[in-house]
Amino acid sequence: MSNRDTRKAVCFSEKGFTLAEAIIAAALSSFILLGLYLMYETNQVSFIKGERQTDIQQNARIALDRIVRELRLAGSDPSGVLAGGGAAILVAEANRVQFYADVDSNVPLATERVEYSFDAAAQLIRRQLWTAAGATGGAEQLAQVVTAFTFAYYDGANALLPSPVPAGSLGSIRRVSVMVTTSDTVTGQVKQPFIVQADVRPRNLGL
Repeated sequence: MSNRDTRKAVCFSEKGFTLAEAIIAAALSSFILLGLYLMYETNQVSFIKGERQTDIQQNARIALDRIVRELRLAGSDPSGVLAGGGAAILVAEANRVQFYADVDSNVPLATERVEYSFDAAAQLIRRQLWTAAGATGGAEQLAQVVTAFTFAYYDGANALLPSPVPAGSLGSIRRVSVMVTTSDTVTGQVKQPFIVQADVRPRNLGL
């Protein structure tokens, strides 16, 4: 082979990509990277949504457990406040309940009133405690991202009482149904309502 043919072979073997080939390769790489990014973004949103949803639901369960536990004590009256025949439940509305109960078994025994209420604008369940000395520490935020918080009241015959329950019928309450509804609010996602509900029969009512 002549030197001229050798030079041609070397030049041909060292030839690189053309501009068109480079553009096509870059475009394909961009599509692949874009697909990987979209997959990552979708998985990340799903993870955040699931984590937030779990937190919201857990908060609703914890709030409901506390409400049920304290409502069961409605009418527990070691201080003798109700000895004159007063009603244990003072307020019985669709979104608010207030009642006498010794919720912390304190010694010496003191008068305690507990109130649960719903702040629809802030989507909060609030808890307030009063003792003989007055309010203690202000209203406590019990659960957030709550879209509905409702009570229903029943008498001894399981008949539904009107809400709000008239003052003259407060002493007739024997069962309280509580429902808490939350909703996932992750941006760009369809809201997922989550409902927890419980029926409470206070042990001390009607005694």
